[in-house]
Amino acid sequence: MLKSKRDYTNITLFAFTFVLFMGKCWDGILLEDTVRYASVSKCILSSGDWLTMHEIPDLKYFNKPPLYFWLTALLFKIFGTVTWAARFWSALSGVMVVMLVYEIVRIYRDKNTALLAGLILGCTNDFLRYSSVGRIDAPQLFFMVLAIWGFVKAIKLNKDWFLLVPGVACGLGMLTKGPVVLSVLPLLIIIAVFIGKLRRLLGAKFWLGILLGGIIAIPWHLAVGGVNGEFWNQYFGHEMVGRINSEWLENKSRLIFIRVLFEHNLPWVIFSIVGIYGVIKKCFILKNEDKEDINNKKFGILILVWLMVSVIIAFAPPRMYGRYLLPLFPALSIFAAISLRNIIKEKYIIGIRHHLLKITILMFLLFVFVPIERHKSDRNYKIKEIATIVKKELGSAEKIGLYLTEVHAPKAMVYFYTDRVPDKFNNVENAKKYRLVITSKAGMAKLKEEGFVGIVEAKKMILAKRVG
Repeated sequence: MLKSKRDYTNITLFAFTFVLFMGKCWDGILLEDTVRYASVSKCILSSGDWLTMHEIPDLKYFNKPPLYFWLTALLFKIFGTVTWAARFWSALSGVMVVMLVYEIVRIYRDKNTALLAGLILGCTNDFLRYSSVGRIDAPQLFFMVLAIWGFVKAIKLNKDWFLLVPGVACGLGMLTKGPVVLSVLPLLIIIAVFIGKLRRLLGAKFWLGILLGGIIAIPWHLAVGGVNGEFWNQYFGHEMVGRINSEWLENKSRLIFIRVLFEHNLPWVIFSIVGIYGVIKKCFILKNEDKEDINNKKFGILILVWLMVSVIIAFAPPRMYGRYLLPLFPALSIFAAISLRNIIKEKYIIGIRHHLLKITILMFLLFVFVPIERHKSDRNYKIKEIATIVKKELGSAEKIGLYLTEVHAPKAMVYFYTDRVPDKFNNVENAKKYRLVITSKAGMAKLKEEGFVGIVEAKKMILAKRVG
């Protein structure tokens, strides 16, 4: 009897996505929240304090929970404070979201549709961009999709122990970016109601998972709050309640972000719309009789509810950023795959499967040997050149001044790259306390009057030295 060939689709998809998301992760510089998160992780090692996070050594950071920083700090400890290590967990989370989507679709449909869904998600511009840059949004999304995957494994494959997964995933998500991840629990309950599995979902194993999630998430919150009284006001008052306060409201139409969704992510969004129409038609208009139709209807309800909850998560915050669209892409990729599955012949999908490893190797060589710019370069900041001079000129305990800087998270950026604690000042007369000051063009004009000259000048940053 002939042995059937083992299917390596999941392995080749993982390899393809890993190379795609990690490619050039060592290039460019860290900016904005990405460099802030890297600085927090660096402070863990410099202070030895794994409980209370710090943005720089003398500035506590209570905006986010610590799991992402802990994991990044471990990489820094092993490999040093290198750029790729700061981006690694974010990029890996994006890869794992692709793999979870592949598994969910494979369980309900088939491996060809699953492969299309995974490839579409991995090649969606905004999903790739926001996952590989080094932010916490992708890890949070990973835990949300992990919860959905556990639900699917339990309900569809009758493996009830996987009902532990949603609760545990929520606990880890709470320890990564706070309570937004908990929105996946009502999502699962709504799905279970529609497909007639509510009683099974809310069994003992589900609640045991919730308990385990609480055991994972609650101790750190209690411990850091017990040591730092200001934690509760900053973490819950400012970061959570403050974000929905009226002072945060901006009169930006949500239509702007729908336009962004289309402009950045064609052609997949078009195929997603076609897929949504087809799924709605099959679930609520056409009569479904046989077993396969019933299965497809249940899966259709699952991804429709998934998409609706993702839309609420993405568009509910009063202040909108492009990265808030990230939760939409897993469900949208599935709809696009369903649409394309009806268009692309099976032999072509099989061809993609067979050649995916070759494409992956070619892409790897491209990233290694071809000068492609995927991340913002240092030419507008020259922070690496600045860091070299600062380390040479200033002692390890000597502070560097910050005056009228125009970059986001300047303290974190300066500390991460220079290993010197920055001291921000607003009165130019205070500049005389420092031998080196990082500033902007506007700031440099005033510093010249205080006896400073620019020794490294870039569009966004200038390093000034006191010579008088």
